Amino acid sequence: MHSHLTAGILVRVAFSCLVAACIFTPHVRADQPMDIKKVLILFSMEGWSAPANRVIYNGAKTVFDQSPRQDIVLFGDNLDLSFVTGEAEHRSLAEFFQKKYARENINVVAPVGLAAVGFVLRYRDIMFPGRPIVFCGYPVYELHRLDRANDITGVAVGVDIAGTINLARDLQPGLRRLAVVAGTGPLDLYLTSLVREIFKKDFQGQLEWIDLTGLHMHKLLERVSSLPDSTAILYLNIQNASGKNVSTAEAMHLVSKSANAPLYNFWDTALGYGSVGGRMTAMDAYGRKAAAIVLRVLSGEKASSIEPVVMSDSPPMFDWRELKRWKIDESALPRGSIIRFKETSLWEVYRWWVIGTFSFICLQTLLIAQLMNNLNKRKRAEAGLAKSEANLKRAQEIASIGSLCYDIQKDGIDWSAGTNEIFGLPSEAELTYEAFLQIVHPEDREQVRMRWRAALEGEAYDLEHRILVGGMVRWVRAKFEVEFDKRGKPLAATGSVQDITPRKRMEEETSRFRQQLAHVSRVSTVGELGQNLAHEINQPLAAILANAEAAKQLLAGEPPDLREASEALDDIMADNKRAQEVIRRIRNLVKNTPSARTRIDLNRLAVEAVQVSQADAGSKGVAIHHDLESDLPPLLGDPVQLQQVALNLIVNAMEAVSQNQFPPRLVTVKTGRDGEGSVCLWVSDTGAGVERQSAERLFEPFFTTKPQGLGLGLSISRSIVEAHGGSLSAASNLDKGASFCCRLPAVETGTPQHTVGNPNHVS
Repeated sequence: MHSHLTAGILVRVAFSCLVAACIFTPHVRADQPMDIKKVLILFSMEGWSAPANRVIYNGAKTVFDQSPRQDIVLFGDNLDLSFVTGEAEHRSLAEFFQKKYARENINVVAPVGLAAVGFVLRYRDIMFPGRPIVFCGYPVYELHRLDRANDITGVAVGVDIAGTINLARDLQPGLRRLAVVAGTGPLDLYLTSLVREIFKKDFQGQLEWIDLTGLHMHKLLERVSSLPDSTAILYLNIQNASGKNVSTAEAMHLVSKSANAPLYNFWDTALGYGSVGGRMTAMDAYGRKAAAIVLRVLSGEKASSIEPVVMSDSPPMFDWRELKRWKIDESALPRGSIIRFKETSLWEVYRWWVIGTFSFICLQTLLIAQLMNNLNKRKRAEAGLAKSEANLKRAQEIASIGSLCYDIQKDGIDWSAGTNEIFGLPSEAELTYEAFLQIVHPEDREQVRMRWRAALEGEAYDLEHRILVGGMVRWVRAKFEVEFDKRGKPLAATGSVQDITPRKRMEEETSRFRQQLAHVSRVSTVGELGQNLAHEINQPLAAILANAEAAKQLLAGEPPDLREASEALDDIMADNKRAQEVIRRIRNLVKNTPSARTRIDLNRLAVEAVQVSQADAGSKGVAIHHDLESDLPPLLGDPVQLQQVALNLIVNAMEAVSQNQFPPRLVTVKTGRDGEGSVCLWVSDTGAGVERQSAERLFEPFFTTKPQGLGLGLSISRSIVEAHGGSLSAASNLDKGASFCCRLPAVETGTPQHTVGNPNHVS
C-alpha cells in the first residue's frame, strides 16, 4: 500500500512539474534571429568516462541551452594526452585536431585542466589560429604564467587542500598520519608538488607524511590495506599509475575498497566512488561559469579584457555511506555540510504505514466513501486519458508524426501507431537498427550512420533523410534523444519521425519557380539592352561586309594586291570573332541550364558584364569605369547567375545616372578583398542616391522605384548571392549617388573545382 501511495504522490509531483515547465519555459520568438556559434570543449584525457568531464560539459551545455539570443553548437572532445609523448607525436595530434575541426569554424576553444590548456596554448597556431581561449579548471597558482594579452581568459580552480586536511583531523581526533595517494600523470604530479608545499608550510611536525605516490596499482592496494592506526588517506588524482592508464573514478573505488583508513579528496565528482568527503570543489559550477564567460566572448567582448574568475568556494561535502562505514558521527560534521546518498530511516520509510493503519481503524467508514469517490474519479480520469490518447493519435496522423523508442541493449524498436505507416511496415513487424537502415535510401545511409554514432557520444540527433517505401521515395525528419547510464553507456533512444514528403515537394516546386523567375529576369535584362546590343553586333557585320568587298576588288586588280587582300581578310576574321563574342555573352545570359558551380575570376566576370552593357551605356551618355584589384582569389559559383547579378547592378546604376540633367553620368565597377576571406564587387553611381525609406524595402520582391519596373531584379540578385554564401547590400554615397556591395566567399584550398546541379542554389 505504501509503494502505491508513494507512486501516486510521485506521479502527481512529476505532472505538476511538467505543467509548470510547459507554462514557464521561455520560448524564442520566430521573428528573433538566432546567432549560431560553435564552441569546442577539450578534455586532456579519459573523455566521457571521467565523471568530472561529464559534469563540466553538462553544466556548460545547460547555460548554452538557456541562451535566448544565440544558438550554440557545443562539441566535446578528448585529447588523450596520456597516449602521446614527445614533440613529434604532440605535433601530429595538433595537426589531427586541426583537420578534424577545419570545416566546423570553431568560434571559441575551451580546454579543461592544466594539461589541456598547456597543449592548446603550445599548438594554438596549428589547431585553432586566432581563436579565443576560455579555459576551465586551470590551477589558480599558475595564473601568473599565462599571457593575458594572448586573447585568453577563463575559470581558475582553487582547491582547499589545507581545509580538507583540517577537516580530516576534526573528524578523526588523534590523527597522526596522512597517506598521500597520486599517480604519475601530469595533473597527478602537479597536485603532489602542491600538496607537499602546503604540508611543509602548515602541517610539518604535526602529521607524519606517508608517500604513496607513483606506485603500481597492485602495490598501492597492498600498502593502503595495511596502514598504521590514526591514519587518513588524501586521494589526489590517478590518471596514470606508473605508465599504465587507468580511470580516475575506478582507481579511487579500488583504493577505497582495499583501504583500512578513511579516504578524503576535494573534487565533488569523486563522491560515490569511496571518498568520505572533504572541502569540495563543485565541477558543475566551473562548467557553468566558463560557459557564461564564453557567452560574453561570443557577444563581442575580447577574451583578454575579461578578468579570469577564481572560484574558491569549497563547501564540506560527504558520502553518507562512507561516514557509516568508518563510524563517523554526523554531529561532528561542520555546519552547512552537504550529505549525499543518505538512506532514510525505518520511521521515514514506514511512518505513513503506521499513520495510515491508525487512520484506517479510526476512519474506516470515511475512507470507504472516499475510496468510492476516488474510484469514480479514476474512471473519469481513465476516460479522459483514453480521449487524450485518441486525440494524440489523431493529431499524429494529421501531422504524419510517429514516436519511437529504441532499446540499444536489446536492439529492438517499439513504435506508436502511425510510425509503421510512415515506414510502410505492418504494425506487428519487428524492427532492428540494421533493418531500419535497409529502409533508408542507399545514398543517405552513411549520413544516418554518422549522425547516429555522434548521438551515441552525446550529440543531438536531428536529421532529414529519404526512405524507400514500396519502391517510392519519401522524406522523413527524425529526432532522437539518447539516454545514458552513470558510466556514460547508452541505454535507449526516444524520439519521433515525421513524414515531410509534401514539404520537400513544395520546396522543389519553389526551387523550380525561382529558377524560372531568375531566367525571366535575365531575358528581361537582355531585352532592355537589346536595341544597343543589336547595334553592337551590326558594327562588326558591316565591317565584315566592307572588308569583303574591298578584298574582292583587290583580288580583281591586275596584278592582284595580295598583301592588302590578306590584311582585309584578317580584319574580317577579327570582326567575326568580335561578333561571336557579343553573341556568346548574350547566349550565356538567356540560356536556362541547371546550376553548375565552377571557379570564377571575379575580375573577368565584371569585365564581361561591363562589355555587355557598354553599348547601352553609350546610347544613354553614361561612362562606365572599372577599378579591378589584381591577384584576387577565385570564388566558387555559377557564372551565369553571378553575371546576372553584376549586370543587374550595372543596368540599375546606368538608369539612375541617365536621369541626371548634368554630368557626371558615371558608373564605377570595382573589385577587391574585404579582409575576411571574401571578395567583393562594388557598383557605384552618381545618381540621386537611395532614400532611407526606400533603402529598407529595396530588396523586397515587387518593390521598385522605377515607373516601368517589376521589382524583382534586386530580390532575385540577393537570393542568388545568399545561395552562394554571400551578401548583397546597398548604401547612399557621402557625396552623391548610391553603392551596392556584393560580398562572396573566396575559394579555400582543396575546394572542388566543379559542382553541378545543387538544388539549394537559385537558378
